[in-house]
Amino acid sequence: MTYSKEMKTALKAAEEAGKIVKKFFGNAVPRMKTEKEIVTEADLEAEKKIMSVIRKDFPNAVFCAEEFSSKHDDFSGRVWVVDPIDGTHNFSRGSEHHCICIALVEGNEPVLGVVLVPQSGKVFTAEKGKGAFLNSTKISVSGISGLRDSFALTGFPGRRYDKPFQNTENFRRFNAEVSSLHVLGSAALDICSVANGKSELFWCFGLKPWDIAAAAVIVRGAGGKVLNEKGEDWKPNDSFVFASNGRVVEEFFSKFDLKG
Repeated sequence: MTYSKEMKTALKAAEEAGKIVKKFFGNAVPRMKTEKEIVTEADLEAEKKIMSVIRKDFPNAVFCAEEFSSKHDDFSGRVWVVDPIDGTHNFSRGSEHHCICIALVEGNEPVLGVVLVPQSGKVFTAEKGKGAFLNSTKISVSGISGLRDSFALTGFPGRRYDKPFQNTENFRRFNAEVSSLHVLGSAALDICSVANGKSELFWCFGLKPWDIAAAAVIVRGAGGKVLNEKGEDWKPNDSFVFASNGRVVEEFFSKFDLKG
């Protein structure tokens, strides 16, 4: 497989960060970074490593990173979007359901994504127009076309969000509409599950660019769709996301309550 320079750099950065995350796994001590969010030393070290690796190859790189003190929110140019650990709560409790996310956004559109699962060695990758892959094997979304047969995933907004229970009524409603509905605690891995055909849809309120950008490239490369609350293509500053195999979009929005 031929990778661009950007993809080679992103993969190297993710792999180096993965070593750090694995070192701390099982011994991470969470602390409150704000009144509403936790962080561990692994988050901080992994993010520094990712940024240093990328800057070595791209000295003028601009970042939007979860722990970075100056969060860039203008995506009209070229921006690297980084989440050192998506699923920090899972990670801090010894759950392997967490990942490292690196995306490249150009002109307000994610064009490259890497999602690495440190504990299993799984790596999801995609570049715009080149398909999506899991450990170099091409992946695609499922062919299921109705909610009743769909495996669905969602998440509840964290305390950083001003409406933490906004999704409660939708959870109740869709639990009766789909074949199975789960909350697993990592938006990026949930979206990659859609890309890999293991689930059909994921939605959540109150997310940040680093939660979604890398996985968005991957599910789109696998033939799926990533939309905002208006049913338009998701952009980095959209806080609501709906990722699907593309076959359940109309039925989903016909039953979804944005007020939740």
